[in-house]
Amino acid sequence: MGTLAGQVKRLAIAVLLLVAASGPATAGYDTGMNAYNRGDYRTAFKEFLVLAETGYAPAQYNVGLMYDQGMGVTPNPVEALKWFRQAAAKGDPDAQVKLGHIHLYGKGVPVNYPIAATWYRKAAGQGNRDAQFNLGVMYRRGLGVKQSISDAVMWYRRAADQGHPSSQANLAALYYSGRGVAQDYGQAAALFKKAARQGNPLAMANLGVMYEEGTGVPRDLVLAHVWFGLAAALGDSQAARDRDTVAKAMSEDQLGQARAMASQWLARNPMPGRGGQGKAQGLKGGVP
Repeated sequence: MGTLAGQVKRLAIAVLLLVAASGPATAGYDTGMNAYNRGDYRTAFKEFLVLAETGYAPAQYNVGLMYDQGMGVTPNPVEALKWFRQAAAKGDPDAQVKLGHIHLYGKGVPVNYPIAATWYRKAAGQGNRDAQFNLGVMYRRGLGVKQSISDAVMWYRRAADQGHPSSQANLAALYYSGRGVAQDYGQAAALFKKAARQGNPLAMANLGVMYEEGTGVPRDLVLAHVWFGLAAALGDSQAARDRDTVAKAMSEDQLGQARAMASQWLARNPMPGRGGQGKAQGLKGGVP
């Protein structure tokens, strides 16, 4: 049951290089994107920098991101901050999220939770689901804002409605415990399922608990073993222990069924670190 106490998991790291809309900057931006996509970060940086200096917000964000991650240029948190600020001032929600992270973690600036919350709120108001999640966490914990479970629920719900897996998992945990919402095990299970199907290990482990206990779902040790095992494959050591405990109460046929189901799930849903491809660069969410 300890897993249900956890309210926050780090989100997967992913870069968001914005797609240009239209106008005279499009050709240069496309050149930069093409260079980036083929791994030529130096050329991409040069193209984006030319556009950023003209005041083009998507390019300003990308230049900030590349300084932040050291892609095609020496990492420089001061320069990253400068370009994120310029893009954020133009209303770019992703730059606003990055500024939230910078002030939350104290990357190149002193840690300042109220400023972090301010930037997250600006982006959340534009519908950015990562900002909505982080703002929910800050209200849940009282970081830079007055602690408010009802506000946390509101922001988690807005992000969850957009398919944000960590928000779905955190909202599910609140439904499970009855904090800020009426206790509803069925709703908790439904939200954990949505998040688990996106590879969220917290949701996977908690689904295992619910299937083991028969809380909000019919008791099913096979499914409990499946979800504990999937969470364990993502590094959850408690889930691994829970899987092994459940296994002791299962028959060989049940264990074979559980392993087959887990293998089928993994074949359909490659998880991070299990052969999936992609560039791991820009932090897009997650509050410690």
